[in-house]
Amino acid sequence: MASHVRLGVLLGVLLCTGHAAAAETAEEIERLLNVGSAGQAYELGLDRLAKEAGDPKFDFAFGLAALQVGKAAQAAFAFERILLLYPENDRVRLELGRAQFILGNLPEARTQFEIVLTHNPPPNVQERVKLFLAKIKEQEKAVRSVFHGYFSTRLGYDTNVNAGPGDQFVPVPGLGTVVLAPGAVELSGNFLEVELAGEALRPISKKKALFGKVAGVVRKNFDVEDDFDDEFDTGRLLLRGGISFLGKRSTLRLPIQYENIWLNSADTEDFRRIVLAGIEWERSLGASDRIMPFGQLGAVRYPDQSFRDVNLGIAGATWIHRFARANREFRLGLYYGNEDNEEDSVAAKAIARDYVGLFGLFQWNPTPRQLFFVNATLQASDYDGLQPVFGEVREDDYYALTVGWNWRWRPKWTINVEVKYENQESNLDIFTYDRTQVFGGVRFDFR
Repeated sequence: MASHVRLGVLLGVLLCTGHAAAAETAEEIERLLNVGSAGQAYELGLDRLAKEAGDPKFDFAFGLAALQVGKAAQAAFAFERILLLYPENDRVRLELGRAQFILGNLPEARTQFEIVLTHNPPPNVQERVKLFLAKIKEQEKAVRSVFHGYFSTRLGYDTNVNAGPGDQFVPVPGLGTVVLAPGAVELSGNFLEVELAGEALRPISKKKALFGKVAGVVRKNFDVEDDFDDEFDTGRLLLRGGISFLGKRSTLRLPIQYENIWLNSADTEDFRRIVLAGIEWERSLGASDRIMPFGQLGAVRYPDQSFRDVNLGIAGATWIHRFARANREFRLGLYYGNEDNEEDSVAAKAIARDYVGLFGLFQWNPTPRQLFFVNATLQASDYDGLQPVFGEVREDDYYALTVGWNWRWRPKWTINVEVKYENQESNLDIFTYDRTQVFGGVRFDFR
């Protein structure tokens, strides 16, 4: 902002009541700044600071030198000493505003710049002050707390509401063929799903932010086969929050998550509870690629079926690639998980498992308001103990494919259509099933 060639003239504007030695030091600092030796100028001022601080000429020269070498805090102290004596000096106030801006003290910087504007400075000074105020506004907007919420409702058809096997007759070693009860076999029906969610981001500094999310989802089935309309209705509450650390090319997130699921057919209102603590590190590999390793530790609890309780650990990584055309993105991820049973019983050991999975997502924005996406997941699970009834160790292969389209037909309204297919193949027939869901809905976003 300053022209060091005119430093001597500007210093002369200040009422000179300082000592001759301070004036000589100020002139030497001026000379060093004019020849591009800001480091030497700052070191000279630092050496004389204890004796000459408080002299307006010295403080002004030293403050400019401190700004030149990135010592904004030292510069702010120097300019503040001058303003205590000469609060009408707008040039010093401008430099103080610049120092506070560099320090990230945006409210104080704005205050100093706005005071200068009230004095109707020359047009070129007004222009530069307004430029700083615009930058302050931009930065404040970037670090401002953000809240986003949405409400969505979806109506659809489900070929397998209860994720049951397709065959009612299941072979069981030693027992022959067992006939499953009607509610244990796949049931088709329609459903209505309603979701209300909110997300918040609260920066606590330029490099740290708190984040949180709360979501509630209720699913109501109707026209289900054999009059099982209410039996498999579900509710879900999700709470997630944590802190993120922002680096130059990477972001580290430490989330904590709680999830509670209700199922009408359960003997208790709380069917399943999940608590997770995780770590996610997202690193930029260039203009088009990012990588995100992640891990989670947690517990899954069934209040009415304690033999199903497990402690879990998950680790994996996701690669994200954005194509040269900015409207296409691809994600590929790999993960491994382990679930250890909490109880030491035959039934509990049959629940413990190891699994490995692969997932991919491709999304394309043909227009700014439309999004097509394809999401696929493959997962193989090996269980630890024998299934008590079947006398075998369970092995499952799970596949899922989702194809969807979102259209934002109004700034806050989005129409969504999806088709999701799931298939699980197991060496134990009772755990084999396939399922197709077709649904559409609308979503309203609010801030």
